[in-house]
Amino acid sequence: MARRRCAIGSAVLSLALLAVPAVAAAQDPVPELTEPPVVQVKTTIKLGFTGLTQRQVLGGESWTIKGTVGTFVAGQNVVLTITRRGRKLITRTLAIKQDGSVGRFALPMKLNQGGRLTIRASHAATAEMAAAQSSSVRVRVVSRYARAGDRGLAVKYLQSRLSRLGYVVGKRGFYDSRTGRA
Repeated sequence: MARRRCAIGSAVLSLALLAVPAVAAAQDPVPELTEPPVVQVKTTIKLGFTGLTQRQVLGGESWTIKGTVGTFVAGQNVVLTITRRGRKLITRTLAIKQDGSVGRFALPMKLNQGGRLTIRASHAATAEMAAAQSSSVRVRVVSRYARAGDRGLAVKYLQSRLSRLGYVVGKRGFYDSRTGRA
C-alpha cells in the first residue's frame, strides 16, 4: 500500500510539473523595451584655407586647412588626408567643434618640401551621423629656392621682398640679371 501511495504521489507530482510550463507559456509575453530608432543626420563637408595665395604657398610658410561640417553632431570626428603624388603624406583625425548649428575643424600646416598636395576630408558613418566626404582640393607648395632663369611663385616672393627693401627688380616672376644683381 505504501508503494501505491508513493506511485500515485509521484504521478501527481510529474503531472504538476508538466502543467507548470503550460501555464507559463499561456501568459502574455513581456514586451521588450525598444529604443526609438536613431535617425542619421546627413551632412556635407567643405574645405577652405588661410595663408594661401591662389592655392599656392611658399615652403616653410604657415597656413591652415579649415573645414565646415553642414550640421553639428556632438562627439564626431573628421579624417583629413593629404597626399602627394598619390601617396599619403599626412592623415589626421580631427574633432568637430560646434559653431552654432554647424561644425568646424582646423589643422595648422607648415611644409618645407615643394610639391602638389591633394587634400580631402571624410567622415565615416556612425549611428548619429551619415558618411560624408569633401571634394578633393589641390594646393601647391612652392620651393623656397630660386636661381637665374627660374619662374614662378618663389621668384615672385623673392622679388616682392627685394622691392620692399628698395631694390629695382626685373620682369615680375622671372629671375633675370636685374633680380640677380639686386
